[in-house]
Amino acid sequence: MLRHYAIWTLPALPVFAVLTVVFDTAWYSPLPYLLLMLFSLAGPYARLSRENGLPLVVGRDELRLTRRDGTELAVDWADLAVAEVRGRLHHLLVVEVAAPERTRPPLGRWEWARLVAQGNGGLSGIQRPHEIHVSLTGLEPGVDRLRELLAARTDAVADGTPAA
Repeated sequence: MLRHYAIWTLPALPVFAVLTVVFDTAWYSPLPYLLLMLFSLAGPYARLSRENGLPLVVGRDELRLTRRDGTELAVDWADLAVAEVRGRLHHLLVVEVAAPERTRPPLGRWEWARLVAQGNGGLSGIQRPHEIHVSLTGLEPGVDRLRELLAARTDAVADGTPAA
């Protein structure tokens, strides 16, 4: 969480230099910088406040994702081609469905990309017809725990053993 705040404050550093010249103060004078830091934290706070809670449920038999319109999409573990967490600063769950006709409800071609693009002003970043991207901003108990669960479930499906 702290990394997200740090990334949002980095663009403010050049502004700090300008404020130092304009106010003719030392760079460590806290008042102008404190105000700027508060304003720079407003972006991530607003983004986190728009998150609708946990966007996914990792179940024993399936992965359930919440669509942008609030409906759920359930995908059996055996029907997934890819299920991984990508990104270092902004974590993203990337899921590629191998059998889109077996999801509940059935997933149409480029359907998830259209839903994401509507919410992001036309930008989705999705490159395959049945690829799903889910932002993991504010995920609890954490991205590392999700990586462990995804690895355990996909390994269990590959081995043919039931997941715990």
